[in-house]
Amino acid sequence: MTTSLRRSSDHIRQFEAPSSLAQNLQEVLVDLVELHLQGKQAHWNLIGTNFRDLHLQLDEIVDIAREASDTIAERMRALNAVPDGRSD
Repeated sequence: MTTSLRRSSDHIRQFEAPSSLAQNLQEVLVDLVELHLQGKQAHWNLIGTNFRDLHLQLDEIVDIAREASDTIAERMRALNAVPDGRSD
């Protein structure tokens, strides 16, 4: 017979986020949205000999920034914070 290593519910505390977490996530969200926008701007205006490679690399960066911003925004909502992804 094996003994469970799980803690009983009496020993589990609820997660309490520091008050600064939502603001810090908001700052990361803004940076990711900006990276997405700047990456697309560069992507659309590429010219030159390395066009194809840079074009594809910028697509990858933009996709990563978009996916990460979605993850951050969803985590903010889990903290009951309202993510603001609007551009200036």
